[in-house]
Amino acid sequence: MTLAHLYRIGKKARAWAERTAKKEHFGSELSGLCARSAVQLYTLLSQNSIEATIVYNRAHFHFFVLVEGYVIDVTATQFLNTYDKPVLVLPTEETSQYPQYTIDLVFPAPQKVAFYQKRTHWPTNQISNNGDSYE
Repeated sequence: MTLAHLYRIGKKARAWAERTAKKEHFGSELSGLCARSAVQLYTLLSQNSIEATIVYNRAHFHFFVLVEGYVIDVTATQFLNTYDKPVLVLPTEETSQYPQYTIDLVFPAPQKVAFYQKRTHWPTNQISNNGDSYE
């Protein structure tokens, strides 16, 4: 696995998120699509035999993905400090300057994300198993 490979997979997940945002009337910064996009990214990484973990930051209500010492976020554009990064791939040791990447919860499987979202009353259109086609 190389950083270039992570970026390529991240770009595919970002393209999916942008299409979904247009189709479902989310904003172009992709706010509200982090969980679904994290699951999409996780799925694409898994299809490429790359182990990933979906994680959550409670303070910013934000899901993103961890892969071998890197944070990967395809919805980073929703934050002022990363608005110019459509696909963020950041070494975990550099996350201290980005409070939205503090890890509060870890989800070893995408189904756990949806369970958590339902239990904590997320809007239905943001729940990660919302009938998405992850391809």
